[in-house]
Amino acid sequence: MSSTTNDELRRRLDQLDEIERIKRLKYRYLMCIDTGEFDTFRELCLPDVDIDLKGGSYHLKFDNVEDFIVSNKKAFSNEAISSHTGHHPQIDMLGETSASGSWYLIDMFINITEKLVYNGGAVYQDLYEKVNGQWKFKRISYRRVYETVDPLRHAPNVTASIVRRHNL
Repeated sequence: MSSTTNDELRRRLDQLDEIERIKRLKYRYLMCIDTGEFDTFRELCLPDVDIDLKGGSYHLKFDNVEDFIVSNKKAFSNEAISSHTGHHPQIDMLGETSASGSWYLIDMFINITEKLVYNGGAVYQDLYEKVNGQWKFKRISYRRVYETVDPLRHAPNVTASIVRRHNL
């Protein structure tokens, strides 16, 4: 193999490593929502992160991570259960310290108090920035592909909930 080929292989491997780090950032973000570890968002996002989440029954916008944390602590209290999964990542490196990503979200949210269950799918369009060797969210945005909101006849019999265990 020539030196150029080795250099190109090294560049591609480095790029794949960066893409994997961005995927792990998104997975951690989704897990923090469901486990109630909202203060971790400070580690995952730039302080002035731009957040724009548009669903069928809501449109949430934030221009900083602190307001996002406060909102999540209210919405995902011990009277809620959720599950968020990210699929089909398409990550594009825009430079050594910037990238964009598209993800498909499948999520479920149960509001125990109001006896409502939300199900949906959405497409995330994110921007990432590498700061001091760590990838951070610069922008988090999604638009719903679909959303359903259905009443529950009875509040669910919750036998396990990490959020309830944290007593948020």
